[in-house]
Amino acid sequence: MNKVLKALDRNEDVDILFRGKSKGVIKAAVECSGKIIRIILFSV
Repeated sequence: MNKVLKALDRNEDVDILFRGKSKGVIKAAVECSGKIIRIILFSV
């Protein structure tokens, strides 16, 4: 579990495998500051 959390801290996707087959992907949460969101809204 420690390796999973470290990979998410590095913004890497974590593949979930069951018997060698992919069953899902865990992606890191995306955090945005209010300033970035405002810039995107004004540029549209």
